[in-house]
Amino acid sequence: MPSQLSPPQSFTTLPYSTTPVADIVAAFDRDGAVILSDFTSPETISTLNKELGLSSSASPSAVTALASKSPTFVYDFLKSPKLLQFLDAKLQKTTRIWHGEERLSNTSRPQLSATVVFDSAPGSQAEPLHRHDDIYFAEHPLSQPVEIWALWSGSPGGNTTENGCVEGIIGSHTWGEDWDPAGHVLASTEMKTGSCLLLHGSLVHRGGANQSGVLRRSIGASWTQGHLRQEENQYLNISKERAMSLDEPTQRLIGYKINAPMGGWYELRDPITYLARPDDKIDTVQREFRDEDVVG
Repeated sequence: MPSQLSPPQSFTTLPYSTTPVADIVAAFDRDGAVILSDFTSPETISTLNKELGLSSSASPSAVTALASKSPTFVYDFLKSPKLLQFLDAKLQKTTRIWHGEERLSNTSRPQLSATVVFDSAPGSQAEPLHRHDDIYFAEHPLSQPVEIWALWSGSPGGNTTENGCVEGIIGSHTWGEDWDPAGHVLASTEMKTGSCLLLHGSLVHRGGANQSGVLRRSIGASWTQGHLRQEENQYLNISKERAMSLDEPTQRLIGYKINAPMGGWYELRDPITYLARPDDKIDTVQREFRDEDVVG
């Protein structure tokens, strides 16, 4: 029997401009994450930071809704053709159905799920190990990802082990629910400014400890399978003014509530805060939620 090879200590890095989508998919499927070097330029990162009103100081910023604030983020990041091809390859889902006597196909395309700037200040501790797709109640292992994250390095000197880059367990996206990190090595995702980490939602990972004297910044976007939504869009059906006139249990029933731990957040808060009046006493803390925190 052949001996088992030790896993590599860092995730694979591929040049974004010259690597075929099929090769990106292969590395992603094998390891659970892949780094795409030189996805964009440091100058574009600088433009993005200006549009978002971000500095490179050691003071962390919590910025969300990036697509509404930065044209650069939309056109140079989200709409990059090769990235869209990759997302289609991994998240698109087609099913065959019967409609009377006709045999039809339905295809679900990826949808943008979250956009957020992740800043880690000097001295920040490492996060607990976790999976991002837990918010979708995924039962692991999955035959197809339900969520994928892209994390671009926005740090002037890149994202490094010293300043707390993402660390993950290679291959852990294939694990079941009873995962145990004991005995497994955390692999690094060090990358230059403007490079991009594609992360499978099932990969066991964490943000590392920032042991440097500088801010570590990641610009993040996630996508999910397009069918993970309401059948009828209640947010467009019911105007904000009308929704504000409803009692809180009804507001939550139509979708203005968090689904613990982080499903459906607004500015990293419970979305009920979007309907708040000036004199309402509401929880505005940016955090993950637990079942006991959720009303209705």
